[in-house]
Amino acid sequence: MSEEAIENAAVDGPVLVIGTGLIGTSIALALSRAGIDVALEDADASALQEAVYRGAGSVLTDHEPSIVVVAVPWVAIRWPAGRSPAHRRRERTCSMIACGS
Repeated sequence: MSEEAIENAAVDGPVLVIGTGLIGTSIALALSRAGIDVALEDADASALQEAVYRGAGSVLTDHEPSIVVVAVPWVAIRWPAGRSPAHRRRERTCSMIACGS
């Protein structure tokens, strides 16, 4: 998504980016630079602090996000028992899933 597209997108409230690896931090940086409030969350505290230090956003607060971007390795997603699509697509990976309300 181009910076122009991000700037023209209507976002009501902060965007939560879960996962502050290369992809999550890159998305968060682009959103932050476009003036969008970004909250960050990651199981790895050092990765989270590095993303905050680089200006990608702030640590997750109590604000309700308008959009959630999940940027974690496919294997890190905890699927309900028997619901994982991984058994159908073992050769593929998913590095980013975006969903909004």
